[in-house]
Amino acid sequence: RGPLATMQDYWDNFKGLVHTPCFRSAMLYGMAAGFAFSLHRFKQTRDFMQAADRFVFVGVGASGISWYGCRQYRRHRIQELQATIAAEAPAKGPKIVVKPRPDS
Repeated sequence: RGPLATMQDYWDNFKGLVHTPCFRSAMLYGMAAGFAFSLHRFKQTRDFMQAADRFVFVGVGASGISWYGCRQYRRHRIQELQATIAAEAPAKGPKIVVKPRPDS
């Protein structure tokens, strides 16, 4: 793509973001946590701007933590599957490789 990237290149990269493993669940957890904490802040202070700030900060933090945890869990599951396949596979047979699906 180089230095002359078009708007379509940026849009294609953005559309590909949703196919990143664990992205959807992390974003949903982040939005739910951000909404809950911002609602609590709004009930306490009646200040909409503080509640909106809380929504953004908590949402980003919860999404990041959730994404990290999900990725670690997926990595652990893939390693377990690979170890199981290696233990059960015959010594001189076709090699089975487990690759993670991009949409899971």
